[in-house]
Parts: sequence; structure tokens; C-alpha cells
Amino acid sequence: MVVFIEPLGKPFAHLSVVKSMLFAELNDNLNSNEILFISSLDYFNSIPENFRNKLKFKEIKVSESSILNIFEIALIVISAFFNNWKIKNIKVYLLFSKSYSNLILKFLSFLFLCKKKRLYVLLHGELQNVALKGSRSIRLDGRAQRILYWLDTKFSSNLKFVIISEFVFEKLKKSLGYDPLNFVAIDLPYLYDDKKGSTKQNTNELVVSTVGVNSTNKKSFLLNNIASNFEDKIKSGALMICTSGRNDDVLFSELIDTPNMGSRYLLSTEEYAKRINSSDVLVFFNDDNYSLISSGSYFDCINFEKPILAMKNEQWEYNFKKYGDIGYLCNNIDEMYEHINSLLTNNEYLNVFSRNLEIARDNSSIEKCIPYFMSKFQ
Repeated sequence: MVVFIEPLGKPFAHLSVVKSMLFAELNDNLNSNEILFISSLDYFNSIPENFRNKLKFKEIKVSESSILNIFEIALIVISAFFNNWKIKNIKVYLLFSKSYSNLILKFLSFLFLCKKKRLYVLLHGELQNVALKGSRSIRLDGRAQRILYWLDTKFSSNLKFVIISEFVFEKLKKSLGYDPLNFVAIDLPYLYDDKKGSTKQNTNELVVSTVGVNSTNKKSFLLNNIASNFEDKIKSGALMICTSGRNDDVLFSELIDTPNMGSRYLLSTEEYAKRINSSDVLVFFNDDNYSLISSGSYFDCINFEKPILAMKNEQWEYNFKKYGDIGYLCNNIDEMYEHINSLLTNNEYLNVFSRNLEIARDNSSIEKCIPYFMSKFQ
């Protein structure tokens, strides 16, 4: 039996990862087990219907208290095991957790986990807290993680932490100063959408967009520099600058088109796809200070077959080397200006990357990599 637990996720959060994992489990030739998905009803409904129809579902509701959530997550996981204790072979994926919950689960794992009962806890952006930079709560979380991973090296366990990036795992080892024991590191193969034609309406207008969540950590504020530098082109209708996701803490210029999020945490899959499809080129500004966060943005670009302009950093260079270069890596913002100027005068400027995008899609598609994926979770 396979159980997926998403205790705190907002609708559409980490959905590309969840879809790939579900696809692999549902299509593994050696796996005929039923799959149970435990989450809020809102989150479950954000999963595409073709997946939902193949899953069993159990609804959970958690409190809004961050302190209570620590214990609620642990209780949900323990219940998943004990409610199915008679099943000899059970694998649980905890899709999102908290560092303090993981400490509790690690100690409890010595009591209720065995060879045929396994727990995999996915780590996401919280790994950046290990750098011990930022607010007091971020530093405390980072210290809790450091204690947890150090203790984890002392015992072999069937609770394993999952990092969706081999690059990030190497960076984590350097940050910690040792090799963590009970970890799974995987460059997760992606489930790409069926190829669709662009929804772009005005072919005479160059559209430049960010991807996903915008934040100061990602240096998304540099989009304002691009808008300011090309203000005349924007006002003349030759260029459009926009974003394609939530804005955490950046104040964007009126020259930049941003989606109306209302009270939503993330855009729906359809709205997100529409904004990306209407773009010509996607821009990224994050540097090496963002190296402990697994980013799926490279694969979003492949999914929508859009070339990129990105600030050069180690994670982008790793992706380019492993899967292929799908755009230009820039040393500074002035180089981005030069590429945008070239695009404004030559709309064929980025077509050189079309073939690379197709190759990268083939090399990183979950359909071809199910054995590789499943070997990580045996």
C-alpha cells in the first residue's frame, strides 16, 4: 500500500512534484498496490481529475495554530501506519512537514517503522534555513534541522528525508560539513503536459515574464530594473513585462502586469499555464544564495517550451550541463538588457534553443524514468 499525506498544503502547492510521484507509483509495472491520498478537500481537488479517479481519499482538517500543527502532522502520520498496520508492505510519502514534527517522527520511527514500513519526508524551501540567515524563527528552524540531521547520522532508520535535487543535496552536505545518512536525493523526472500551441495574441509584442512565486530571496525586484530600462518600449506596445505567480514581498512598478491573486495562495494550473504560454521568454534573477532550495522552474520552462534569460548561478549551470542549455545565462543585468534588445529587433533570436528544449523534455520525462524513480524508494 502507498499513502501520500499533504497536511498543510494550499491548493496547487508543489503540484508538479506530486503529479510526477503519483504517475510513477500508478504506472510502475511491479506495483499493484492501492494508493491513499490524505489531505484537505481543497488540496485534493487541485489535483487533476484523471489522478483523483485512481486514488482513495481521506479528508483531514488541521488547526491554524503553527504550534499545534507540529503535533498534528506527527499524529496524522502515525495514524496512517496504525490504521493499516495489518498491511505488511506500506510506504508513506509525507509531502510537506515541519522541522519540529520531523524530530518527533524520527524518534518514533525506531518504534513503529521496520523494513516493510517506510516513511519518506520531502524537504522543500525550508532547507534554506540551514544557512542560519534571516529572522529569529528562521534561524531556530535551521538549528532544529541541523540537530535532526546530525542525530540522524547516528542511526539507520526507515524514515528517510527526500531532496528533489541532487545538486541541492551536494550543497546541503557542504553546508553541514558531513554526509547525512538517511537521505534520498533525486533529480525528479517531471510529468509534462501534452504539447499545446501558444495562446499569445499579439505577435508583434515581445512578452517577458517571471515564473512562479516572486520574492526578494529570488531577487525578483530586478524585474523593475528591466521595466524602467525599457519604459519607452513598454509604452509604445513593443514590449510587455509581466509576472506569472504570487508576489511575496516585492513592490512592482505600474509598468509591470501582475495577476490578480485575490485571496488565493497560488494561481490555478490553467491560469498559470495561460500566463506562461502568452510569454516569449522567461527571466530569473536568483543567485547562489538560493542554492539550498530545489527549483522546478527549469522544468516549467521545458514544459511550456519557453527559452530563458537567467542570472548565472550554480544550480542553473548544473541543469544546463545535465539536461541542456535552454537559453542564456547572464553575468549581470546589463547582459539581460542586451539580449532583450536583440529580441526586440529579431524575433528569431531564441529559436536556436527549440531543439534543446525538446531534448531536455525527453531526457527528464517521468514516462521514461519510472524505473529510476522507483529504485529510489524501495
